Amino acid sequence: MDDWSADFVSFEKFFATGHTLAEGFLSSQPLLKAIPNIHDFLLQQIQNLDLSQYQEIAPQCWVHPNTIVDKSAVLIGPLLLGPGCEVRPGAYIRGNVLAGKNVVIGHCTEVKNSILFDEVQIPHFNYVGDSILGYRVHFGAGAITSNFRADHGPIKIKYGENARILPFNKMGAVVGDFTEVGCNAVLNPGTLLGKNCRVYPLASIRGTYPSETIVKQNGETSCVRHLKGRGTMKTITVYVLPHENLAASQLKIATFIGEEQYSALKETYGGKATFLPSVAKTYLLKKFTPNNPLFYGPNGKPYQDGCFFNLSNTKDASVIVVADQECGVDIEGERNMTPGFQQSVFGEVIANEDPIACWTRKEALSKAEGTGLSGAPLLDIPFKKGLSNYKGRDYFVVTGYYERWTISVAIEGSEEFKIQFEEAI
Repeated sequence: MDDWSADFVSFEKFFATGHTLAEGFLSSQPLLKAIPNIHDFLLQQIQNLDLSQYQEIAPQCWVHPNTIVDKSAVLIGPLLLGPGCEVRPGAYIRGNVLAGKNVVIGHCTEVKNSILFDEVQIPHFNYVGDSILGYRVHFGAGAITSNFRADHGPIKIKYGENARILPFNKMGAVVGDFTEVGCNAVLNPGTLLGKNCRVYPLASIRGTYPSETIVKQNGETSCVRHLKGRGTMKTITVYVLPHENLAASQLKIATFIGEEQYSALKETYGGKATFLPSVAKTYLLKKFTPNNPLFYGPNGKPYQDGCFFNLSNTKDASVIVVADQECGVDIEGERNMTPGFQQSVFGEVIANEDPIACWTRKEALSKAEGTGLSGAPLLDIPFKKGLSNYKGRDYFVVTGYYERWTISVAIEGSEEFKIQFEEAI
């Protein structure tokens, strides 16, 4: 089977670089050939592990100290879980699993012999076996990879009119970066999904699908529509932390940020209105930014090498945005914006739009620029959605709504983007 290493199963067809410890392992051979060798690769990784950065919580189960593992989860080694992961109640990790940063393995989810890139989410009743899931892949509730044929026959990899028979009898799926798999969908043995695909709920699919494909289920037939000519719009994730979730998860939060730091925050802010926002800031920074030294821009705004971030608080929630360019975010709850106030900050009474959205855009843009609302007269700071120029630089601004909050994000530059929301806990 010399031709199974064809270009369509190469690393770059499915994944970008920089989001897994297995990059060298996967890119040095055909992806399909890597799947039965995950066990040996993982043992080698563990052997070379910096033991000061991980804890062995069960035999050959190495977990980063910032990862949270529920006491009801079952872990069988070898496995390696990176920083910021969550293993939720009832999860079953059945050996030979490498998970990157901020991976969610949820309630009653089972994983075996698989590689999960950074920020993969398999949060509810999922099964992932003998598979590779790329950066920010998300499975809806009940979605699974089926890794063994019901007739015990050989697994065929289909590509166009061609088919290749694998020399091993178990393989789930290879799923490219940013792909979303809908609730109760089934990826049958040997499924290959490129980058940024969408699989409809209840679909049962097999075969190979190029990047930017929507896969639907029409009765017994999978209907595939390739999105020709559609560029991939950048997606910025806004991580939302409602303070009510924070209050209900204080033990988990204290474990994650460290008992000593949590106690210091409690001693300084306990009983004050600033306590939960302070804990939220500490938690969000630790979970969603790398553990690198802070630098400060010309306006005193902090950033890390290669990582720009911004936080915002309202009385009952906090948010963080992380980007590769200067960014700003603002969150607001319900508030009364009188005509007089609108006239003073916008120069007009907003008639055809939500004035709270206009205010969040004004504040997000000023934070992306670095000086905040104090950096210029309020009337000089733009508040329109889309592209704006402020102090000689372009910014793109987007507004969205999450539950009872209005949230805007501004990114330096003219590139259009969309935002998505995820709860941080």
